[in-house]
Amino acid sequence: MAFDPIQNFFPAAAQNLGFSKTFTSIQICHGFQKILPKMISTPESILNISAKSYSEKTLTLAVSSPLWAQEVTMRKEGIIRQMNADFGDEVIKKLKIELT
Repeated sequence: MAFDPIQNFFPAAAQNLGFSKTFTSIQICHGFQKILPKMISTPESILNISAKSYSEKTLTLAVSSPLWAQEVTMRKEGIIRQMNADFGDEVIKKLKIELT
């Protein structure tokens, strides 16, 4: 008998318990943190850019300075394309940047 990884059961469990939107938001934000080093290869990027929230196909990123906001803006289309490819669906249509 083959066993399925427990991660395969999380989406259905979240749906049954009524917090599937929250679970999706967590997955999207975590997914961004995983692709960030590939998209912006400077080691400082992980200290200065982070996923803040996700709602209605909009990913909000927190950046520490205008310099990092510009860096994200320049790579915005690539980030959206990569995230949608990783999730196999159009999960992000818009990227919002906030200075923190």
